[in-house]
Amino acid sequence: MKWKRNALAAITLVILAPISCSDAPKPNEPIHIVSWGGQFQADLMQTWVEPAAKEAGVPIRTEIWAGDYGALSLRIKSGLNAWDLVHVEAHYVMDPRRSELFHVLDIDLNSTSVDRSFLDNPQTATVLKENMVIPVLQYAYVAFARGEETQQAPNKFTWSDFWNIKQYPGRRGLRNTPIGNIEAALLSMGRNPDSELYNLRDPAAVDDITNQALERLNEIAGEVLWWSSGDTLESAMTTREVVYGAAWSGRAFRVHEKLCGDKTPTDCDLLRVYPDTALISTDWWIVPKNSIRKSEVEKLAAKLYGTNGASYARLFFERQGYSSPIKISQPIDSTGERTLQYFFDLGRGDLGGQTISESFWGLHHEKIQKKWELWRNQASG
Repeated sequence: MKWKRNALAAITLVILAPISCSDAPKPNEPIHIVSWGGQFQADLMQTWVEPAAKEAGVPIRTEIWAGDYGALSLRIKSGLNAWDLVHVEAHYVMDPRRSELFHVLDIDLNSTSVDRSFLDNPQTATVLKENMVIPVLQYAYVAFARGEETQQAPNKFTWSDFWNIKQYPGRRGLRNTPIGNIEAALLSMGRNPDSELYNLRDPAAVDDITNQALERLNEIAGEVLWWSSGDTLESAMTTREVVYGAAWSGRAFRVHEKLCGDKTPTDCDLLRVYPDTALISTDWWIVPKNSIRKSEVEKLAAKLYGTNGASYARLFFERQGYSSPIKISQPIDSTGERTLQYFFDLGRGDLGGQTISESFWGLHHEKIQKKWELWRNQASG
């Protein structure tokens, strides 16, 4: 039997040796950073991440992903993940399994340039205390009107008005996701997600109200362009392929820059956003638990959110118009700066709207996403 034990030990060593070797970081191996692509990612890397990486003395390599969270979780749990810093949406950081998925960072955000009001916000403070995430940006998912429709729509355009195709005819645009759209559908019926969705504990009750929201979406689905990428949205807004829609606040800012020149958001007749419809959320960085370059990522994070990092970040947020989790001094002494401040405030919810519940979507996203995909397939079929 001894030869069998020796043979088994030899086989085990052969199998495990490559795994053990792969766990050790290789010299000058770059940090693998993943975000959402397009001009957004180009600006994020060029203005903020690359200067911080140079200051930290760590090489980086960037990749693009489309937000397949199930696949990412599976790769992390299976030990097959090769990514080190991943840009994710709010629902993922509130996944109940997050302690199995994310690395706990050796960073004290209280000593960084992250805005104090952001750290103290009850919506974001809970997850920040666990030290497994770092904020990238805040944004609003907000209704807009294009062209002459800005004259037809009232200044207090609501989600109920958005559903009123007879009074406000024209192609709509909505993101192909349940997050934000379930809330918009409920609000269009005069129902507040805070009291009629987020506080539900019974899965059957969640399922029932989700079905009601999808039935409401059915009423306008035939008039909707379902966009998946920010570039598609921005193009559709610019060309008036959609005349009413919901946009990320940063994308609305970029279209405003193209169309409105030196006019402020409240003065431009070519594009109008409606702050009272804003649904506020946050994007985050996470470090997968089995990343082999954790210490290098932490060096990078210290520079991203350090004194110089705030200067790098400013250029990114000035280009993209999203709201910064870093305190950025912004003088308001020109039309362009007033416009930028408007979109900063819009993305934080300072102009109106309400916050999407990250904890609700962390618990229910997987099930509702499957229901959404089935509904979309049936609607398109």
